[in-house]
Amino acid sequence: MSSYPELIEKYVLQDDLRSFDPYDIWKSVPGAWVKKKYYSNKAFSVLAAGLSVFDLFLNNRARWLYKRQEHPVVRAFAASILNKLYAEENKAAYLNYAKKNILWLLENTQKTGSGVGWGLGFYHPVSNTVAYPENAAFSTITPYMLEALIEDERIQGSYGAHKDVLQGVYRFFNEDIQILEETDGYQVTSYGTQKDRKVVNAVSYTLYSILRLNDYFKQNATGSLNPEKLYNYVVSMQRPDGSWYYSEEGKPFIDCFHSCIVLKNLIKSVPYFPIDENVISKGYHYIKSNFKDPAKGLYRRFSLTNKPGLIKYDLYDQAEMLNIAVLMDDRAEADAILAAIRKNFITPSGIYSSIDLWGFRRNKNFLRWAVMPFLYSYTNYNLKYGRENN
Repeated sequence: MSSYPELIEKYVLQDDLRSFDPYDIWKSVPGAWVKKKYYSNKAFSVLAAGLSVFDLFLNNRARWLYKRQEHPVVRAFAASILNKLYAEENKAAYLNYAKKNILWLLENTQKTGSGVGWGLGFYHPVSNTVAYPENAAFSTITPYMLEALIEDERIQGSYGAHKDVLQGVYRFFNEDIQILEETDGYQVTSYGTQKDRKVVNAVSYTLYSILRLNDYFKQNATGSLNPEKLYNYVVSMQRPDGSWYYSEEGKPFIDCFHSCIVLKNLIKSVPYFPIDENVISKGYHYIKSNFKDPAKGLYRRFSLTNKPGLIKYDLYDQAEMLNIAVLMDDRAEADAILAAIRKNFITPSGIYSSIDLWGFRRNKNFLRWAVMPFLYSYTNYNLKYGRENN
């Protein structure tokens, strides 16, 4: 099984970071059409299920008719990983490739009206009323570039080098992200730049981003966003057992990696805002208690689902939970998750992103979902605890 340095060499120290993706079928013309139709007419669920089966079982290895694609978040993760490693080991290769990834991000911003951001890079329908165009920027993706750019300045000692782009990101959040609902106590912000949908993890990303930007520019909030109100909304959406529904709209579900993302954004906001420790501890306890499969050592996809699925375990869930365990300094849990990932998702031929209901590995070497998030969390683990076990 590949060691950590071998994984970094194979997946991160590369010029070409295009890859296939679990959304390949839905990025195709027929897939996007069926998905859009499905949201308005459930009779299309048979066609949608057929495409899912085709993608997961018949075309999973061959990837007929699909094209490998660049994803901005992959470049952001790669830049962050390499800058962290460069700060630790001072190797020229880490520096050179980190610079390449930062340059790619700077050259591939999306204009958002008043500012700049980054998104998925493909058409993405999510309901019968909301569909995001290929060039949409998201509050859930732009934070990774924001973090990578600030970290790049700090590690390279080039403070202010990305100030103009970061000002554009600041305008994206404060002027282009929409306020969907506001009261005296809370604010609910949009996922993209349209008045779209209330998603708890999206609000948590916006909270963290505006706090980080205010810290970067050494100022208090001057735009439309109110960190206290954003925080109050996230807290108000936490259920008594510590969980969060993905959204207050539609049929509810609770999944692992989005739960981890809400928690991650709260934990990372602690240096900039008075976050209630009980909110964090309740959330962490819920995830550990309700998602983990003790027999397998892996975290399940859902604790509450609203539709059937073909995937039992996903690397994205494990990657986000590994990151949370590191942030919480839960070494025992981090060790256990990492061992389970290495045992179940990594083979001599590659890293798989999914394990289906029958125990078969699927989606090999998909960088966005979720090789790069895993390697980012693995890097954080190594930097905190050392590499003696890997």
